[in-house]
Amino acid sequence: MGITIKTASSYQGEIAYHGALLTDLPFTWASDIDGKVSSNGEKVWSNLNHATGNNFEYIIAFDMPAGVEMDVWVWIYG
Repeated sequence: MGITIKTASSYQGEIAYHGALLTDLPFTWASDIDGKVSSNGEKVWSNLNHATGNNFEYIIAFDMPAGVEMDVWVWIYG
């Protein structure tokens, strides 16, 4: 499995993010997806482990500063 995050904003700085695989509640944060991305940057991961079956979701949450607007594209593939 792979994940790509791309961001665009007039804000200059870094934004924290957290990734989680949601299979059963409560979900557990995937520590290898936690980090920071530049407000106008890109992060790419490949060869990540993923779940099998029909009932799972992968979510990514961003810690946006108050008043900041940002376009965020997230691709989850494989």
